[in-house]
Amino acid sequence: MTDLNLLPKKHRMELKRRIFTRMLYIITVFSFFWIFIFGTMVFAGIRFLSIQNNALEERIATTQNMREAEEVKEIEASIVDLNSLVTRIGQIEEDSSMEGPVILGKIARSTPAGIAVSRIAYNSKTSVVLVNGHADQRTQVITFKERLEADPAFLEVESPLSNLLQSTDVDFKFTITLEGKDENE
Repeated sequence: MTDLNLLPKKHRMELKRRIFTRMLYIITVFSFFWIFIFGTMVFAGIRFLSIQNNALEERIATTQNMREAEEVKEIEASIVDLNSLVTRIGQIEEDSSMEGPVILGKIARSTPAGIAVSRIAYNSKTSVVLVNGHADQRTQVITFKERLEADPAFLEVESPLSNLLQSTDVDFKFTITLEGKDENE
């Protein structure tokens, strides 16, 4: 089939120009429409991501602040513990009639050869010293007790019978009451 166009050449050119202009107009409108849609989506995406980024930065800062706050609380707790320990040591020094090193020195000077003292505990409120240790022979334990009793700083030296049951390899315990504390306190 053949197409016959009976329009004059001038009208045909004008018709082609109108069709071309309309197509160009439609393509331009269509392009602007999709550019606007994609631009809106890109803008919304960027805005959403910036909001998410800000929220994440705030969470990170909050977490770091919480960690720092926990560290500060731990440090404060250790400072409070140290302060209470220092206060307690001060009270012990005020309450005791003898200094701790003096008591240790007196016990060390009274210790005969062959005796190993493993534990010394001092209660400043009751002025009682507990001494635990090990001796090679029973006679060394008896000598140690006699030397402790001879010291005027020690009011009473209590020794349980278990200290004298074995003749060798003796584990001993002494309870020593110090002078200088009223019994009524």
